Amino acid sequence: IPNRVIITLLTYLFVSVPPATCDDGIQNQDEESTDCGGVCAACPPVESCSDNIQNQDETDIDCGGVCAACVVLATCDDGIQNQNEEGTDCGGVCDACAPLSSCSDGIQNQDEEGTDCGGVCSPCFSCSDGNQNGNEEDIDCGGSCAPCPNTPEILESCSDGIQNQDEEGTDCGGVCAPCFSCMDGEQNGDEEGIDCGGSCAPCTSEEVEEYPRCDDGIMNGDEEGIDCGGICAPCFSCGDGEQNGDEEGVDCGGSCGPCAPEETMEAYATCDDGITNGDEEGIDCGGICGPCFNCNDGLQNGDEEDIDCGGSCAPCAQ
Repeated sequence: IPNRVIITLLTYLFVSVPPATCDDGIQNQDEESTDCGGVCAACPPVESCSDNIQNQDETDIDCGGVCAACVVLATCDDGIQNQNEEGTDCGGVCDACAPLSSCSDGIQNQDEEGTDCGGVCSPCFSCSDGNQNGNEEDIDCGGSCAPCPNTPEILESCSDGIQNQDEEGTDCGGVCAPCFSCMDGEQNGDEEGIDCGGSCAPCTSEEVEEYPRCDDGIMNGDEEGIDCGGICAPCFSCGDGEQNGDEEGVDCGGSCGPCAPEETMEAYATCDDGITNGDEEGIDCGGICGPCFNCNDGLQNGDEEDIDCGGSCAPCAQ
């Protein structure tokens, strides 16, 4: 090689190529890695999934993130239903699970106010809360409560000759009519006086006088007439200016003197006397009575079987 070429190469090597340093971004010299190791500062540990250090984006030492997923050891308090658990952290190898609470388990649990009612369940009810709720058939009766009064079933059983339901006696008391006795100090049942007469021992004349009835055919008690006045219905007379009692007109007929024709037919007409009188427009109809009907009024009324036909009108077409 000519000397001139050798000189040129040496010049290039020692003049044109910069010297190696620990910050030139090149792994040179005796560096173990770029700009570290050897004559340079020691290199930091190489991050890896086996360096026994939680680094990079690992979620635990050498697992998670860029490494393999961490293995979670199942426990009875990890908040996960795993292993052979029957529920989260219970059953199987863990402690037994508590019974599943429900509104039909026959147990007062959860926030129930009673067995399977109240709280998260339907409201509890009672037979005295003034509301129709639960399986009641009416307010506070029927269903799980006492039978409701005045239902066909109750009415039937209050005359069945048997002491049942909540009766205090045969067909009386409880949901039925009150029972009476011949020693209760009251005139009730079929008694003719207080605790006498009817189903009880006969009343003495003094008892009948002291405790009169308004249908005993006797003027007693504070009656003003036979079974009238006082505690009974007002008595009537044939001179009181009113049609009452069994009178057929004002103060006439019945127990009074006979009425004159004009008194019964005109002045004191009725709607069932079979006569057109008073202000009636027909026999017992119109005026103060119900409206009269005819066979051409476009209505089904009277004894018609259809509109304006049948009954007193022409037969209805088939």
